[in-house]
Amino acid sequence: MKAKILLIALSFFCFHFSQAQTGYYDYNSSQKEDIFFDGFSDNRNDWAEGNNLGNGARKGAVQNGYYYFESKTEKAGVTHKSIKLDESRDFEIEARIKFASGVETSGIGLLWGLNSDPYGDYSFFFSANGKYEITKYKGKYHKYKDWTESSIVRKYDYNKLTVRKKGSTMYFFMNEELVHTMGYVSFFGSKIGFQVGEKSVIHVDYLRVSYLKSGSSYVSNTNYNSSKGRNYYDFNSSNKRALYTQSFSSSTEDFAEGTFGESNQRVAKIINGYYQWESKNESAASTWHTIKIDQSKDFEIESRIRFVRGKEASMVSMFWGRGESGYRYDLGFNGNGKITIDKYVGEWVDFLKWQLFDGVNKTSYNKLTVRKVGNQMYFFYNEVLAHSMPFEPFYGDRIGFVCPPSSIINVDYLNVHYLEGGAPQEVTQVVAQNTPPKLVITEPDISRGFKVVQFKTVRVSGMATDPDGVYEVLINGMEANLQSNGFFSLDVPLAVGNNTIEVKATDVKMLAAKQTFKIERNGGAVAVQTGGGAALPPQKRLALVVGNSNYTNGGSLRNPLNDARSIKASLEQLGFTVLKAEDCTQSSMKRAIDEFGAKLQGYDIGLFFYAGHGIQVNGNNYLVPINAKLETANDVEYDCVRADRVLAKMESAGAKTNIVILDACRDNPFERSWQRSAKGTGLAFMNAPSGSIIAYATAPGNTASDGYGANGLYTESLLEEMKNPNLTILQMFQRVRAKVVEKSNGKQTPWESTSLTGDFFFKK
Repeated sequence: MKAKILLIALSFFCFHFSQAQTGYYDYNSSQKEDIFFDGFSDNRNDWAEGNNLGNGARKGAVQNGYYYFESKTEKAGVTHKSIKLDESRDFEIEARIKFASGVETSGIGLLWGLNSDPYGDYSFFFSANGKYEITKYKGKYHKYKDWTESSIVRKYDYNKLTVRKKGSTMYFFMNEELVHTMGYVSFFGSKIGFQVGEKSVIHVDYLRVSYLKSGSSYVSNTNYNSSKGRNYYDFNSSNKRALYTQSFSSSTEDFAEGTFGESNQRVAKIINGYYQWESKNESAASTWHTIKIDQSKDFEIESRIRFVRGKEASMVSMFWGRGESGYRYDLGFNGNGKITIDKYVGEWVDFLKWQLFDGVNKTSYNKLTVRKVGNQMYFFYNEVLAHSMPFEPFYGDRIGFVCPPSSIINVDYLNVHYLEGGAPQEVTQVVAQNTPPKLVITEPDISRGFKVVQFKTVRVSGMATDPDGVYEVLINGMEANLQSNGFFSLDVPLAVGNNTIEVKATDVKMLAAKQTFKIERNGGAVAVQTGGGAALPPQKRLALVVGNSNYTNGGSLRNPLNDARSIKASLEQLGFTVLKAEDCTQSSMKRAIDEFGAKLQGYDIGLFFYAGHGIQVNGNNYLVPINAKLETANDVEYDCVRADRVLAKMESAGAKTNIVILDACRDNPFERSWQRSAKGTGLAFMNAPSGSIIAYATAPGNTASDGYGANGLYTESLLEEMKNPNLTILQMFQRVRAKVVEKSNGKQTPWESTSLTGDFFFKK
């Protein structure tokens, strides 16, 4: 029996040891000896620059903190530097690369071990259609990993590519996730660089080459899981012990209120459950409170901050560890959708330099989270990991906020917690006891405050995770929409008076976790009873606005570009983050729709507005790109974009309310040469999925006027009514319909298809 026990223990020991070497976080920065780094703040490393590289075939430039590299021809382009690596040592090569534009199916990425004469290289590539591959080229291609589709690949954002050699094994990580291992292969040469696909553009954020120090990260008797904490939901409320909480539900002595500074240039006040902090001159304003944190413990600092108005390009930040000297650490963002992580020590030192980040809300609140687990720091924006690095000790105990010059910010709350449980793991335990799922409710915010809205339903959403897999999530006995990543949501109907909401998550072994809270509906209002007094966060609203005017083959339309620009401005005033695309080709329209669908995850409201030519063929609706050449009806399927592509992307994103507005029912100039049987007038009726509304500029089968003013007749009326407060969306469209009927003398009647499950207001 003892022999059997020893055998099991040794087997686990070996398994743990080998698995440890396959985690991205098995090495931290203290275990890496950089021999080359370029963040492209300048061109000190002499990367190829100019508009006519390779006899005009390529273009290169170091600009805005990245390296711009373009192929102008039908051939891929390569750029590289000679970086001598001792192949007998363990090493890592890492770069962050973004597909900016061009051919979505082409391979772009990292090259290493490259030799120019005779040519040979190894490559780690990805493509903008969501695939990756690992290859060798020496006269012909040998594929270690053929093109593989993966959700790990970020199609329109930066991808971090990591090639790591440990002993005689190579490990390949995409965005810190292991995607391939293989035996080590010797280099052809010493060059490392990048490839751009044919007729495409890439941006390279950085290139880092390091030797890996042996030893400490691979000690098999460690009881610490270094990757714990980099998923936002690794810690829930049961793992957190409050050290300091501030909801700004009433006046507080912790943060100053009133008018301060020379010439009264700083104003601070508490309004409706948030702390408003304003700088009235050309310098940033800081405010803070002293909170003593035991730095030997794991902890989390979190706040929600909104940039209200002012200098959009300047930094809004939550800072921590500030001392009397002013030295501190900052987790920052700006009104342009960029983020940065840095410290001030007499000069600014960037941990993460300014860069665009899809998870940032430009016009609404952003949740900023700083987390220390073990000796590692993790930084989240709206629950999405943006950066990690080794822990650095504080300069002092002040935690606070920075408002940009001549600007206003609102702070919703500040919470500081010690983190307990979750991170340590017993390496000697071979069989873990089964436990219920981890259940976290993210909406409504049951931790604080009252929320009053005029809805008869409440959206309940959150995360349910379990190693065995989650079988179902029931909310008051109704099955919630459960996604593969554990996110669930359901709109729950409310009775007038008190309502008890029970959320139950069950794993595949039928163990369940429950959470219960109470909601009181008073007439049309909903209040979440949690004992606080501050308002919950506003809705997160995201819109995609498309305007097509300048058609190559179908003639130009006068108003769609004006319509799109006017709608964008109006939606931004109503709290929407707005993506805009103008005069789209088929590929650029599809890319804009797919990017919108990907970004919509995590938003409450999604809106798609289209102005331009739209046609129906065989009962299907199509949005017409500006380069479409529709000689027959059969060309439509291949040259246009189906309208239900938008609906599918929005539905899969899981937003509470989806709104589609199509000002696209103009006369079809293409069908004059079509056979009569192929012709169709206007757009066809489409069923709106649950929680959605589809609005047409005119009734199905009819056409709409392009208008005679600055905007089309329908959009003009829409702009007038969207800004009126306290109208449900159905009331708003009803008023739009009345106006259009009147202005068109009854020739045009807007139409809606709806299956909304609750009321929505553009403006309250």
